[in-house]
Amino acid sequence: MRSPLLLAMMALLLPFNGLAQSDWRNADGTPMAQRSASAAARGFSASLVVTDNPQWRAIWDATTGDQPRFEAAQYVRNGGELYIVAFLSNPLPGADGTSNVRCDVRVNRPDGSATMDQRDLPCFQGRPGADPGLIYLSSEGVRFLAEATDPRGTWTVRITLTDANRGVALPLQATFNVR
Repeated sequence: MRSPLLLAMMALLLPFNGLAQSDWRNADGTPMAQRSASAAARGFSASLVVTDNPQWRAIWDATTGDQPRFEAAQYVRNGGELYIVAFLSNPLPGADGTSNVRCDVRVNRPDGSATMDQRDLPCFQGRPGADPGLIYLSSEGVRFLAEATDPRGTWTVRITLTDANRGVALPLQATFNVR
């Protein structure tokens, strides 16, 4: 988890950041327009990032006082890898104090057919911090390896994060090109 100030500095490198209590915000604190890779509703927020950095997890885990740096990736070539990572903020704790965020993950080829379709995966269970602006890494993500047999063109990743305690689902979408 990260503090809101730390994540506000990520705006230059990521397509999201914020004090996600009610929505994602720019570094200056103004609310960002909802878009396909980030969403917020009724206090719950989520965002999706596509990166080609294989060290993204180590960067996230090691960052304490500095901003994590994730370069956004738009394409991948044969043999390359992409990592599609979801972040969330302000999951509502239930009566027992724990959060219950579930994920649906679907990856579509350029022709629209699914290469991956998983439903109701546990994305974040546990006790959230008291600060509603803290950002959490979802336990579900996608590692994509571009193989010679993969069709070239635009691939689409759809991840829906559902805060089961709050009854809010946030559909997110990101695309990348296989060249």
